[in-house]
Amino acid sequence: MVTGEKNIDYGYYQYRERRKNDPEEEVQRKWHNQKNDTLGLFEHVKWGGDIFVTSDKGILNKRDKLASIVPGKIFTPQETLEELSKMELPLLQKPPWHFRLEVQHCEICRIRQQMVS
Repeated sequence: MVTGEKNIDYGYYQYRERRKNDPEEEVQRKWHNQKNDTLGLFEHVKWGGDIFVTSDKGILNKRDKLASIVPGKIFTPQETLEELSKMELPLLQKPPWHFRLEVQHCEICRIRQQMVS
């Protein structure tokens, strides 16, 4: 499967086998992170989300390349809050588009708390 960095084995044990000399915790962390990134983007594309929220630098650094295959925008949690703050709520009428968010890392609540404090 192709992720933000490079190709990664779909199955963990194949990935682990190729990295026998690396520490187990590091191999698990990296494999799970890249697999979750891929699955998150897949779901975003499948459902046609308007904003994909992530703090993953591998994905954020490739926004321009991903724009041709990923619908909507790829934002950091901070950029998402800035975009949402531009909207007037409550909306007097439904917008012509259905606004959906696919949140990869749940950091929006933490950032919002920092902004309020």
